[in-house]
Amino acid sequence: MKKLYKRLKPLLGTFVEVAVSTEHEDPTEFVTDAFKKIEFLQSLLSFHNPLSEISKINFSAGKIVSTHPETFELLQLAKKLELDSNGKFNCTVGGKLVRLGRLPDLGFPHFLDSGNESDIELFDSSKKTVQLKRPVLITLDGIAKGYAVDCAVKVLKDHGLTSGWINAGGDLRIFGDVELPVTRREENKAMRPLGTFSNVSIATSKISAVSVPEYPGSIVASALNQPQPGIWTISAPEAWLADALTKVAAQLGDRERSHVITQLGGQLIT
Repeated sequence: MKKLYKRLKPLLGTFVEVAVSTEHEDPTEFVTDAFKKIEFLQSLLSFHNPLSEISKINFSAGKIVSTHPETFELLQLAKKLELDSNGKFNCTVGGKLVRLGRLPDLGFPHFLDSGNESDIELFDSSKKTVQLKRPVLITLDGIAKGYAVDCAVKVLKDHGLTSGWINAGGDLRIFGDVELPVTRREENKAMRPLGTFSNVSIATSKISAVSVPEYPGSIVASALNQPQPGIWTISAPEAWLADALTKVAAQLGDRERSHVITQLGGQLIT
């Protein structure tokens, strides 16, 4: 008979819950491995960590930098989504966020407010290498948390666990025969049921108006498209995509939002 096993740990700037439904007597080791994968990815992808691979790339404009395959893969996904979304998603806006105090200045000597995906050149050979053509600052905050969830779910599946979920502060992936009720905290603080879900990823981003009118949210966005205040919830097959598409949804008009999100592989949950 299956039992539900859950653990909670502070990671990724939030709390991460790993839950598995299993007949295994003690899945502690497997769940621990999932947390270790998230910790490892955090060490690679954090803008805040001056020793991360993303920081190494940001400090090395014009130079070729070797990366871990998962850093390389996530940059590939980010570049493709920028192209597919016509620039609505943009991971090169770290400079703008640093100037506004939303991200830390780690001592970058010179940087642009933003760029585009063509500023990131990827050399996909036996060695995964990256070169910034201009001094932009990459931030993967709009996609990395969901990606870490996906990778941790793969760890659980590789251990033979067939059902459960991982929830990283609202970036949620449910897999197997689990049916999970999902609620969302609205702007008036009320908890709103969104439904019961299985075998899907769901992400929510809340964008609040702030005192800096030209950039009303700490969000991965293009320099031209400003995110709209609101709460955006997206479902998608993978958590990285659901996570990223919430940032795209925040920049779309009411008439086009649902259609564009569907074209990009997600579904708007209203």
